[in-house]
Amino acid sequence: MSSLNEEDESQNENEQDPGEFYGVRDGTLFLIDTSPKMFDLNPDGQPFFVDCIEEYIYFLKQKLVWNRQDWMGLVLFATEKWDMDPEIKNILTLQKLSLININKLKEAEKIRDKTWKDYKKISSSNSYPLHDALWHAAQCFSSLKITMSARRVILYTCHDVSPLTDENEKHRIRAKAATYNDIGLRLYVVGIGEKWNFDLFYKDLEMLSRNINQEDYQKISYKDLVQQMKRPSKHMAKLPFIVGKDVKINVDISSVCVKSEYLKKMTMSSENNAPLVSYTYFRRKDADEEEEENEDEEENDDKKINMPISDTELRRTQEFGGDKIYFTLEEVKSLNRIYDLGIDIIDVKPLSCDPMYHMHAPYFVSCNKNCTKGEKLLFAGLLDKCEKKKVMMTCRVTMRQNLGTYLYNMIPVSMEGGFYLYRIPYEENVYDFADEAYQYIYDGQNKKPPINQEGVQLFKKLIKKTLVTYHPEQYPNPKLQVTLQNVETLALDLDARDPPEDKTLPMENLLKEKIGSLTPKIKELFEQEEVEPPQKKVKKPEKSKQSAIPDCDKDVIELIQCNELDKCKVSDLRIFCQDAGLSKAGLKVDLAYRLYTHYDSKGKKPKELKRYKTE
Repeated sequence: MSSLNEEDESQNENEQDPGEFYGVRDGTLFLIDTSPKMFDLNPDGQPFFVDCIEEYIYFLKQKLVWNRQDWMGLVLFATEKWDMDPEIKNILTLQKLSLININKLKEAEKIRDKTWKDYKKISSSNSYPLHDALWHAAQCFSSLKITMSARRVILYTCHDVSPLTDENEKHRIRAKAATYNDIGLRLYVVGIGEKWNFDLFYKDLEMLSRNINQEDYQKISYKDLVQQMKRPSKHMAKLPFIVGKDVKINVDISSVCVKSEYLKKMTMSSENNAPLVSYTYFRRKDADEEEEENEDEEENDDKKINMPISDTELRRTQEFGGDKIYFTLEEVKSLNRIYDLGIDIIDVKPLSCDPMYHMHAPYFVSCNKNCTKGEKLLFAGLLDKCEKKKVMMTCRVTMRQNLGTYLYNMIPVSMEGGFYLYRIPYEENVYDFADEAYQYIYDGQNKKPPINQEGVQLFKKLIKKTLVTYHPEQYPNPKLQVTLQNVETLALDLDARDPPEDKTLPMENLLKEKIGSLTPKIKELFEQEEVEPPQKKVKKPEKSKQSAIPDCDKDVIELIQCNELDKCKVSDLRIFCQDAGLSKAGLKVDLAYRLYTHYDSKGKKPKELKRYKTE
């Protein structure tokens, strides 16, 4: 019997969708405290437990729209009821760690709106199995046989210190948290309540789960945790940072911001609405085929099918000295392989940040967690020296073997524990607009600006009253928000809603309150007499005694009268139709007939018009 069961299990594994095992996905397990204190009311009059469920619903909605490959789960602990497994008591799994779907969202919304009172009734005041809850969360991830870019366990609790636990139990909890680092799990603790103190107990759990010292530890705020789950930073590369001749430090390069990606159009089958995948390939095209393109569909079906060309047969050309030189695709890639992978220091210069030379958003360079103690000490010392002396390093960076080498400025940021990596252009990528632009700019010597001291003081007051601190999170992309709302409405079967508020628009009422008294003064300062510019006299073209028919029409009429229109190429006929304001669609016969009909309606009456009329 055991052999038969093993065969059945192997068959089920083979029948699973291979898409579940490939791709980029994150796994997040919510571990929520369900002790009686979690059902106290917050300042808004809502239980803390319901707040945690709302956070779970919020993340689930975001991932249903953008990251449908991610996995999420919901587990409660400190409950009188538990799962069927008798070894794990007082732990209740509401939603198993699995691929997200709409049913999960509907179940969570039902808990938030209706059934949360049922969990208040089964709240346990005699048991607080935090050790077993951490072990259960680790088992949920260990049972999965798929690769995840990030594995998180988010613990929501309102207790500073784990209640109903002695020192031996606390030691067991710390030991269990230390095993998270071995299996690639990250533990995040979210405290609930205004007087919650993180340093009493849960700080040690986060430090042990990541295997870092107290000096290197930095508490992540809940706001940053939300952004990390919604738009996680991507690990770009792991490179050697070459400091000296034989000194190398392994560093990680990560993205600082994520580019907004709009939904792409999807090709669907007209029969069953199944998504279709398109593939691109190269094939040879004869010269005769270019001339007789779209001439006759039946003739095209009888032609010989050209097989696709392999990559080894493709060639790319580059012109040097008037001659074309042919390269294979592998030779083109080898042109970029000039330097080995890594970061090489070229120069050290005073710290300056010119936004005109920044080509894209920066990267972040940090020391790799697997570095030795000496490498971490050297990296920290280099960062500290650059920060104190206010200098930055210009480096040559090769992130990918086939993507070339670029120049970057490494700007120290000691508060973040690393460097910002800004890409700068080469000399050939910089254009000099000095001669063209400076003739329109005041230089203070030959062209002195007409300074109005009254206007200067007025605008200083204006800037002081309207000055605000800009933060990207306060101004969401309006186009992206509309797209997200439309997808959410369709995915969750919601009713049509009003479009979201566009926060990029100026707040007129607030501006009127701030600068209302300065508005008349600004109008007086810039009040100028409106002088209408003199109208230019336009010479009317003299009436030509020749025919008013355009030259293109004359050519077409001449071809029609000579019965040579059918000898023209399809591309020429389309140009004639475009000049005449006609449609360019159709076969050669349709284009010719369209031209005959057009000029016949103008009274040109070309010969043999009937032979192009279709039945």
